[in-house]
Amino acid sequence: MADTSRKIIWILFSFIVILLSLLFFILQRQQDLQKEILIQMREKNIGKEGKTKDSYKDVAIKNTLRKKDLQVQACFKNLLLSKPSITQVFIELDWTILEDGTPKDIEIIQSDETDKVFLQCVQSIVSSIKFPHPPLGLSEYVSHKYIFKNVLENKK
Repeated sequence: MADTSRKIIWILFSFIVILLSLLFFILQRQQDLQKEILIQMREKNIGKEGKTKDSYKDVAIKNTLRKKDLQVQACFKNLLLSKPSITQVFIELDWTILEDGTPKDIEIIQSDETDKVFLQCVQSIVSSIKFPHPPLGLSEYVSHKYIFKNVLENKK
């Protein structure tokens, strides 16, 4: 009798393990298919001049950066205090947005200004921003350009 109940328990346990493994495989395959479909949709979503239309970057990221424009402009205003003759500054940054929306590895791609305090100020503001989570759940590469203009210098 004890042998029979052990066999039944063993069979039920084996069945449950096999069923859970199968469910895990099916869910994993479904997630892979969803990611593949999203990637294909992104590849087909090409606009003028062969550029990909990416609503995450074109809307969500840009709007999030716009919310911090005043803080970034403060970096430029501080630069003008030490260099009042500057008329315009260009800076391009790139970074990775992690799955949780945290920016990582913010770097200056190019800039026509070399003032380290100014550049670090802009980098630190971007590094403090909490971005929307990337849509595929994968980290996302982003670049952004800032053009600062000294409106007071231009009016002279």
